[in-house]
Amino acid sequence: MHTRFLQESLWLLVLCSCVTGTLYTEFTQLPSTTYDYIVIGGGTAGSVLANRLTEDSRVDVLVLEAGSADTEALNLTVPFFSSSILPGSKFDWNFTTVPQTAMGNRTIQFKQGHVLGGSSSINSMLYACASSGDWNRLARVTGDSGWSWDNLIPYFRKVLLTVQQNEKFVAPADNHNTSGQYDPAVHSTSGVNGVSLPGFSFSLDSLVTEAVLERSTEFPPVLDYNSGYPLGIGKFNRWTQSTIRDGKRSSAATSYLGETFMDRKNLHVLVGATVSTVSGSQHHIDSVTFSQPGINDTNVEVKSLKEVILSAGTMNTPKILLNSGIGDANVLQSMNISVVINLPSVGQNLTDHTAIAGAWNRPNVTDSLETWTNNATAAAEALNQWSTNHTGPFTDGLTNRIGFLRLNESSPDVINIFDTYGDPAPQSNSPHLQLIPVNSGPVTFSAVNVVPISRGSVQLNSSDPFGPPIIDIGYYTSQADIVIMRQAVLTIIEWASAPVWQENLGGPIGPIADIINSDIGNGTDMNLVDAFIVANTFTINHAVGTAGMSAKGASYGVVNPDFLVKGLSGLRVVDASVFPFIPTSNTQAPVYAIAERAADIIKAYKH
Repeated sequence: MHTRFLQESLWLLVLCSCVTGTLYTEFTQLPSTTYDYIVIGGGTAGSVLANRLTEDSRVDVLVLEAGSADTEALNLTVPFFSSSILPGSKFDWNFTTVPQTAMGNRTIQFKQGHVLGGSSSINSMLYACASSGDWNRLARVTGDSGWSWDNLIPYFRKVLLTVQQNEKFVAPADNHNTSGQYDPAVHSTSGVNGVSLPGFSFSLDSLVTEAVLERSTEFPPVLDYNSGYPLGIGKFNRWTQSTIRDGKRSSAATSYLGETFMDRKNLHVLVGATVSTVSGSQHHIDSVTFSQPGINDTNVEVKSLKEVILSAGTMNTPKILLNSGIGDANVLQSMNISVVINLPSVGQNLTDHTAIAGAWNRPNVTDSLETWTNNATAAAEALNQWSTNHTGPFTDGLTNRIGFLRLNESSPDVINIFDTYGDPAPQSNSPHLQLIPVNSGPVTFSAVNVVPISRGSVQLNSSDPFGPPIIDIGYYTSQADIVIMRQAVLTIIEWASAPVWQENLGGPIGPIADIINSDIGNGTDMNLVDAFIVANTFTINHAVGTAGMSAKGASYGVVNPDFLVKGLSGLRVVDASVFPFIPTSNTQAPVYAIAERAADIIKAYKH
């Protein structure tokens, strides 16, 4: 649907770039081969680091980004087009998993940004800071109290003015009265990255409001899910919070690497640069080797005087580490890679949120996504409105609502999970499920398992170590995740049974109709639900964990709480791969937070 819309609309193919200043497209343009810091990856975390480190004019920073600088491409800028950036586009790394044995040998495509700004340039833009329990668990696991919720708050909002914040909360595109729709006390207005409430109201929004009020016992209200206590759907007109500013996507590239910052003489960004390895001597890393495929395939080496910072993402970070001899010594030796240090955890612990959805007919609706994706005239009018004043339906993404819920803890299956694994959520104030109503023609209710127990891995391809890595996401390798997803399916069905939906929706369509028609509420065999889960699970691209953080001195993990790779000096990892547990929220805001703290840690380090 969205692919056809893009193909038929020539204006979607218009690309431009407004990045200026010290941006280079060929390595021969670089002013030097030596820099204080070399940041590998100009994505969500790498852009933060580049910005914060160059606040000191005495420090030179080189960013090596494998993708392009097309951050102002129309389909990256218009929020409505976020769902049109499909796996395999020029802005995506086009990662695909190996066949998943627990899913009938299905393969899963992952999106990871292959453009300046990384995944912040192509994601759904939802901004959720996770629960206080997520950060308190990270503090416990790492033995570093700096990772606790109370100590991370300054990086999200305006508690300590001496600390730089990520968030700059701004008015929505339509400038509507936002009183009562969020809690100003838990937001910053002095940060870098624009965050706002949706700037266009759809008819689905009022229906969600009514459904919340009708089912307030099952879905309790909460004013602001970024308070650290996210449970609930929403209070009256409370909407999602997204990285949208002035009706446009606010990515790491357009905020942290915006024009003002790119004019810094000590910031150097080279695009189209694919890093293969890092190296050094005597367990100290100070060199980076890269090439520019399609421009110059010659390997180029640059050196750092202080540190190399690896921010290449959950899939590429372990690939670079392994090719550099940093990983499981036995595996590396079997591939004739010289071992620099034995760290068996590199590439392990891959974790991702799984999602499932059900669809219901919605007759006579005139403001669903399909209103514009299937009607070229309506789309042209909406684009013209957006181009003229950055207002209208194209200022929003897929959904204006989001909810975080607990499992039904009276269910025997859930009780068994708790008995076997403990509560998979980090604290009682943390969710197990995320509920997302999507404003499509057949309205879609999606539920996400935000506490997965299954783990996978990222490994080198033995026949082509520098090619795409071998990704085994490991979905449903733990039966507990099937049980959690059963609860997700039941939650969707329960949500859709609210009286307001009975009045405004038609019947269920697709596979979920078979489950509902089987009278599941009266003890239908769960094999039907399990088959539905296995056949219809999809990813929302939140993979983390392949360079997990652990306590200093721990025998497992890849990085210490200060991001230094264990057993090495001069090399840190700062991106989503360092999370030992996946946050119970969208991962964008947590990655911004760790990058902000990482920048402070690095600046304070005595080299």
